[in-house]
Order: sequence, then structure tokens, then C-alpha cells
Amino acid sequence: NDANGDGSIGTNDKAWVFTGLRRGGSSYYALDVSLRDEPKIKWKIDPTSQSNAFKRLGQTWSKPTVTHIKNPGTGVITPVLVFGGGYSVNKDTDGIGTKDSVGNAIYIVNADTGALMWSASPDSTTSKNLSVPFTDSIPSSIAVMDSDFDGLADRMYFGDTGGNVWRVDLPDQNPFDQKNPWTVVKIAELGSELLDSEDLRFFNEPSIARSFTTVTTKDTVVDNQ
Repeated sequence: NDANGDGSIGTNDKAWVFTGLRRGGSSYYALDVSLRDEPKIKWKIDPTSQSNAFKRLGQTWSKPTVTHIKNPGTGVITPVLVFGGGYSVNKDTDGIGTKDSVGNAIYIVNADTGALMWSASPDSTTSKNLSVPFTDSIPSSIAVMDSDFDGLADRMYFGDTGGNVWRVDLPDQNPFDQKNPWTVVKIAELGSELLDSEDLRFFNEPSIARSFTTVTTKDTVVDNQ
């Protein structure tokens, strides 16, 4: 946050760094480097953090994506990190049909505090988790799209190590609003559990290409993405 826009970190400016560990472990760290001579650890997340809310974290390969959402509890626009559950060493061996018990989740956390704001995993639905039948780890970064250019994340896309591609829709309301909740949908199933030659695994985030269509009626023109 370069408050005065001078291109450098000065008084009242903020600079935070977020990193995982790749093969080194299953943790994420946030560093406050606003004072470069006095860097500080802001927070740490590992599988035991916040009453085991991150118990499905595998090796933290997923580069955190920084975006903004409305805080589900307060409605305040909040900077957040989005990341996949990571890599499961279960996939180190060859073979098809291998299911993972870690890494098969996605998380949204408060960038300032590290507090879990929302997740999707095979665990039961709670006030912060949506139950989704992920069976494969998600080591890639999550591609985030702001479809209406309001500064808030509206959709997310990612693949997994089973060759599946998923989409998350994030309406403006509370994630568990009964009329318009956040949803997770599998949009492609490109791998196979039957053939070694089709043991497809995604390690990189999808590239999002916007497309526009224009519908013209007698007296209106509507653009859609």
C-alpha cells in the first residue's frame, strides 16, 4: 500500500510478503517488511492452525493470489489471499486412480491476520467451509477474475492433480446466503482413472481469456461476459 504514490515505502506505507515452502513443508508465512531494517513475521499458517481449520494443507506449492472480497461477517472490503491446498506426496508415485487426503482444498484467508474466511474441502459444511468432493490435491495457484471491474473477486478457476478443472462463483452476498451462495462447480474432467496415458495433473493456474457477446433487441443492447 503506497499511500502517497511515490513509488517507495515510506511513512504510513505498508509492504507485506507472503510465501509457502514448496517441498520444505506445509506452512504459509506473512512477513511485514514495511520497515526494511526491521522485518517482522505477521502470522503463520500450518495444518494445526485455528483449531485444525487447515488440516488438509499439503506441501505449500500454491503461490498465494492477492485479491479483495467483502468480509462475510462485516461486509467490509478486505484484502485476502487465495491458495490451493497444496501438493500431496501421495502423487510422487506413478499409478492411476490415486486419491489424496491432503491438498484437496482451497482457502481464502485475511491477508492482514491470516484468519480463515472461507474454504472448500471434502469436510462437512460449516460457517467457514463448503463441502466439495475434491479427491485430488491442488498445488497450483488459483486464477481470480473480477468480472464486473468493481475491485472484488467474482470468479476463481483452478485445476487439480486428477486432471479436473473447477470454477468458483463468488456473488457479493454472504458465502452461505441461501438465495445466492458461493458455489464450486467442476467444469472439465480431462484425466482418467483407467489409463496411465491419461493420468493428467495440473500444476499451473489456468489463463483466463475474457470474451464478450453483444445481444441487440429492438430497443436495447446488452453486453455479456
